[in-house]
Amino acid sequence: MNVYMHEFNIALEKTSWLPISTGCLQAYALTQPKISANYQFMPFRFIKKPLFKMEPYKDPGIAAFSCSMWNTRMNLIVAERIKKEFPKCLVIFGGVDVPSGTEFLEKYPFIDITANGEGEQTFSDILLRHPETPDFGGIPSIAWRHGNEIIRNPGEPPFIKDLDCYPIPYTSGVFDYLLGGEYEYQVILETNRGCPFRCSFCFWGDGTMKMGKKYRFFGMDAVKAVADWCGKNDIRYIFCADSNYGSFERDKEIAEYFVETKRTYGAPDKFRVCYAKNAADRVFDVAKIFHGSNMEKALTLARQSNDETTLININRGNIKLSTFNTLAIRAAESNIPIYTELILCLPGETYETFVAGVNVMLEQSVNAQIFIYLCSVLTNTTMDTPEYREKHGIETRLIPLTEQHYKTHEADAIEELDEVVVATNTMDIESWAKSLMFSLFFQVFYSLRAGIFPLLYLQFTKGLKSTGFIEYIIEQKNHNAVCKEIFDIFKKVIDGILLGQSRDITFEGSPIYWPVEEAAFLIVSENKDNFYDEIYGLITNYLSVNNVTFDENQVREVIIYQKCRVFSQHQEGETIEFSYNIPEYFDSLKKYKPIELNKSAFLVRTPSIHFDSRHEFAVKILVYGRKSDGMLGDIRRSDDSEYIIS
Repeated sequence: MNVYMHEFNIALEKTSWLPISTGCLQAYALTQPKISANYQFMPFRFIKKPLFKMEPYKDPGIAAFSCSMWNTRMNLIVAERIKKEFPKCLVIFGGVDVPSGTEFLEKYPFIDITANGEGEQTFSDILLRHPETPDFGGIPSIAWRHGNEIIRNPGEPPFIKDLDCYPIPYTSGVFDYLLGGEYEYQVILETNRGCPFRCSFCFWGDGTMKMGKKYRFFGMDAVKAVADWCGKNDIRYIFCADSNYGSFERDKEIAEYFVETKRTYGAPDKFRVCYAKNAADRVFDVAKIFHGSNMEKALTLARQSNDETTLININRGNIKLSTFNTLAIRAAESNIPIYTELILCLPGETYETFVAGVNVMLEQSVNAQIFIYLCSVLTNTTMDTPEYREKHGIETRLIPLTEQHYKTHEADAIEELDEVVVATNTMDIESWAKSLMFSLFFQVFYSLRAGIFPLLYLQFTKGLKSTGFIEYIIEQKNHNAVCKEIFDIFKKVIDGILLGQSRDITFEGSPIYWPVEEAAFLIVSENKDNFYDEIYGLITNYLSVNNVTFDENQVREVIIYQKCRVFSQHQEGETIEFSYNIPEYFDSLKKYKPIELNKSAFLVRTPSIHFDSRHEFAVKILVYGRKSDGMLGDIRRSDDSEYIIS
């Protein structure tokens, strides 16, 4: 009997993720003699294509689908077509985006079985029953059709403590036939499963049922074998899907082994992780290991919110701000970029607490990039329950799934959807729109570094909140042409979200989607003279309305320094004279060893830069540079009074 496994990925031109979930199911199933003797696993279906370009099916007996938010609609459409053409085919749906009740079976008559939780044993149990009997009773945590009846089996999949009973698909051989073809493959790796935290918005811990509360591990030999497999097969990029990397001493050993693998084989090039929030020293040690080999440039210190009421509502505890500050300083000393993450419109947050939380992060670190994400409601999380939605007054919109930096869709592509929160009991739609406008401007100025030095100047030299200046810019946008252009683009996207439209944008000559704040950065880089003239006027006015004395020449040199640190697609090198120690001053802030801003002569030399296209410039500066803090030119001191930007 032919088995077709489906796990469609977001398109990356000629790069794709190997289908880890269905790979795990298939690799384990093939360890069962009865399954390997009676089933033929066909090539994985995981490259997203328009339906008319998909390869035909050959008498499918089983069609299994792994559902995540980036492929569920595609899965449903393909499954319906299979069932229509092959009515006897058993259609199975599993994955994080499949509801844990009978909803899918009631809504979609072409689905025969849905499964929740860890899938290896469950999938094999289904195959062992089929086709001898239509009765799937006793297999825990599945819903299935029995004639005209829909049955939901109680219980959970068996708790498997030793994960080494599950073969890892990469080293099991199930993907070997794909290697050396037209695609370059990326790998998702688990070294453990589980998450002790129960954040209401997250599936990682909140949606994995009881077995998710305890960590379970793949053995070190198995993990190292995957490293060797990746090295030998020139896998360039690995995403480690551990929930809290750095929580365990063995995580350092794993990091060191992958670094050694890179030295031996030249691959993998990158190893991205989600760092733990409760093991500061070990997390820093791991980050230093990866950074030293250029495998993982940035250290993530995620917070999601800084408001205590909100943190209670989402069942989350954060690392202490003092610990955050200590890690930020240590990262600066080791020249490791850091970034933190906030989520907009979590229950309990207001516009005022959200802006205050952003300012808290500024006070703690002058180096940390701040990523601000829209809150999404994910299937099977606490936030997705009717009780939670009603308690917190959650209002949402379905919008096209954000696919930033991924290939734009073909005309007949199937569009996936994202349910984003646009209002709660504490933040109405108007406040949400205001908060999003603030966050987009803030990310252009601070996170994308287009205005970071004026912000730091206000915060640390003049004692004014940088967040207040962002609000002032938004209020004054009608008097400033470039800021008004950026405001209008942001407003169009914000209004579009409320109408169910995408937050991504495209521009001519680029084959990928772009977040709107990065498009705004490009506007700044292409209108540097006008934009920074506007910022000079805004910052002097802002100082005046706040009754703060200032030296106009000093402010002007801050703006000039900011302008020379931002690259353009085409620019000629120049030497800029400063009468204040502006470069030295901001360098000292970055190193957490602040000095006085005073009169001193300095030179700054900028490079000549020429990119062939806007797309090439944007990819180099924004895609490659954002999380590694590479939007600005690197600056180094060449002697006592000269700095060089490169």
